[in-house]
Amino acid sequence: MAALITANDRFYDLGAGLGHVAILVGLLTGASATGIEIDPALCATAQRSATSLHASMVTMIQADVRSVDLSDGTIFYLYTPFTGAVLNSVLEQLRLVALQHPIQICTYGPHLAAVTSQPWLQRIERASAISIYTSEPRA
Repeated sequence: MAALITANDRFYDLGAGLGHVAILVGLLTGASATGIEIDPALCATAQRSATSLHASMVTMIQADVRSVDLSDGTIFYLYTPFTGAVLNSVLEQLRLVALQHPIQICTYGPHLAAVTSQPWLQRIERASAISIYTSEPRA
């Protein structure tokens, strides 16, 4: 079972860098995609890329992820965006979203153990180096 992203999903790339993932998801699936990046220069470059590709479903937000309302998100992507206390804070923020509705988290990088250890998440797939988790309990 892979993370199937549809036009009905709300996709967030947390620590989006140049926005490549959010832009691809938006263009390929039609889903509303938001990249959140704390670095102003990276965020501006990502927004210019989305605009030049006419990816109107993609938005870039220059902010600390912890200050952004993620409550409408259904799928979250984390490619080693942060570690330690920041990662723990973001995982708690996502847990609170998952109390409202099911979410999926796709993750890659050395923080995998921190995500895997979350008791509210179930790993549903490990494709290559990317792991996919759901907040829905297994039946």
